[in-house]
Amino acid sequence: MFALAVLLSSLFIYNSSGVIDENAINEISAILKLDNFINVSGQGNDADALSYYTPKLVWVLRDFNYDLTDAKGRPIKPNDYFESALNDLGMSSQTSETNRKIRNCLIKYFKERECVTLATPAQSAYLKKINSMPEEALDQEFQRNLIGLREKITAKVSAKQLRGVNLNSRMFFAMLSNYIDSLNNNKVPNLALAWDSLIENECQEALENAIELYEIALKQFFLNRDDPQPAEDLYHIFKNIRDSALENFTRTTA
Repeated sequence: MFALAVLLSSLFIYNSSGVIDENAINEISAILKLDNFINVSGQGNDADALSYYTPKLVWVLRDFNYDLTDAKGRPIKPNDYFESALNDLGMSSQTSETNRKIRNCLIKYFKERECVTLATPAQSAYLKKINSMPEEALDQEFQRNLIGLREKITAKVSAKQLRGVNLNSRMFFAMLSNYIDSLNNNKVPNLALAWDSLIENECQEALENAIELYEIALKQFFLNRDDPQPAEDLYHIFKNIRDSALENFTRTTA
């Protein structure tokens, strides 16, 4: 499910509570198996090649009530803290080999990544009834954090892409069907084959539409013409109809 979520997402939001420590890193260990469930080319995976298909990552830290500073006590931003945690700065002696691999996977697979912090939404006495509290009654800092997160998500979310191409609803559904069929048949989804299949389907759809437009234009021409036309005029008319259909096909498949 983790692999499928990554494959289908244009923006992958992962959340955890508190700081990014060794426990938090270990909790996302599913990423170590990502390349076991995704095949980029049919000839094994390369991290850089796989990162071309993975979404943007936003790591949300809930209940984060800490001042972010560097080793010299200077204020830093959440993204600086995130990169420091991923690059294992200051944690080498505490880091297991497994966690080093998890960090490397996060860095290699998610080229575009950032971190957002959310303060605790209310005092501990009110947390049990947090679901019934109106938003305006929540902690002021949490409200500011939440507004910032919403704006960030709105700015970053986009259509799902493969190889830099925005997928329309038909292409997305075909991609989803391809992945699910592979998983249901105990096969690893092959991204290169999925892409080829999408392109083939889109080209076939565009061809059928172009043929339909060509036939409709021909029928309209003959229905509106009772008098014979010179051969040269017919040639230019049919050429224009054909060129219009080809232009439609090219525009659709570009």
